[in-house]
Amino acid sequence: MTEFHERVNLINYTKLNLDKEKNPRLPTRVMGKSDEEIIEYMIKDSNLLDLMASIGENGFFLGEPLLVVKTDINDEFVVVEGNRRLSAVMVLHNPTFARISKTSIDKIIKEASRKPFPTELPVIIYDKREEIFEYLGYRHITGVKPWDSLAKARYLRQLYDYSKPEDIEEKCRDLARAIGSRPDYVKRLLSGLSIYNAIESNGYFKIKGLDEETISFSLITTALGYADLRNFIGLETGYEIDLKGLNIAALKELTAWMFDTREGKTRLGESRNLGKLASVVANEVSLKEFRDGEPLEAAFYFSEGAKESVINGIGEAYNYLELAYRYAKEVTLEEEEHELLDKIIKTANAIKKQTKPE
Repeated sequence: MTEFHERVNLINYTKLNLDKEKNPRLPTRVMGKSDEEIIEYMIKDSNLLDLMASIGENGFFLGEPLLVVKTDINDEFVVVEGNRRLSAVMVLHNPTFARISKTSIDKIIKEASRKPFPTELPVIIYDKREEIFEYLGYRHITGVKPWDSLAKARYLRQLYDYSKPEDIEEKCRDLARAIGSRPDYVKRLLSGLSIYNAIESNGYFKIKGLDEETISFSLITTALGYADLRNFIGLETGYEIDLKGLNIAALKELTAWMFDTREGKTRLGESRNLGKLASVVANEVSLKEFRDGEPLEAAFYFSEGAKESVINGIGEAYNYLELAYRYAKEVTLEEEEHELLDKIIKTANAIKKQTKPE
């Protein structure tokens, strides 16, 4: 405990800079932007106002210092861990940093009981960013304040790029040990990030309404859990990180099936249907049916082979017709339903004729 407190320094908040280039929690669209733009994002997406109110009421918790690295400018530092807390203090001292929610911010400042606001913040100074990585991995991936899956993946990619082993498997084992997780989990997140980056670099394939804040990164990583879906987009060796064999055309299709909602819902539907989609893309006949517009459930029938599909279809149709027959005497059907029954009889006879042994 003594060693911990000896490492804590009190530094004026004006000497601390937001991490604008490598913060895993920032979306690409605000990376490298101004303090005002980053703070606007945090107000919208990171509960910054609640944190400001907490600091205004309770002060700054000294037992949780910011983790910073030195910059090329004397006496200035970049905050690697604690950007939300720094942003909250910045806006409390200077509300002009915030371009939105001005009324709420003015109220927070006016009602704050801990004035003047803290200017000297507790920090621990590191020479290099990578010295902080192990702590971040434990805290935000397997620890008490987990990030969302995309932020986790971005952090792991930074750690991956800094790690020394050349062998990918060895790298992932080292990362897994550092964050207290499993190598397969690390590989799945890194592979998912590579896929996400490919989707982003292709403009989200011009899918209406799809961007970094609407896409489900966890759906991407879940999809990669199915070998047939990985093979479909060219990842034939498993969870690939460098995507050497990536099939962009297939990735475009898969992205549209999972995320395009122009018809009211995606063609995938719920995430639990990924298994059926994997079976569909692994079968030429079912994939053709799906590409031609058949619903996923219908295309899935063909994924089991022609004979199995016919047998399953006949069995399911009979079960429903048998159920309808049990209640038929209690209802009167219109002419339209009788015409449909005639079509069923005609189709059943046609199937019987086509499949009768020679």
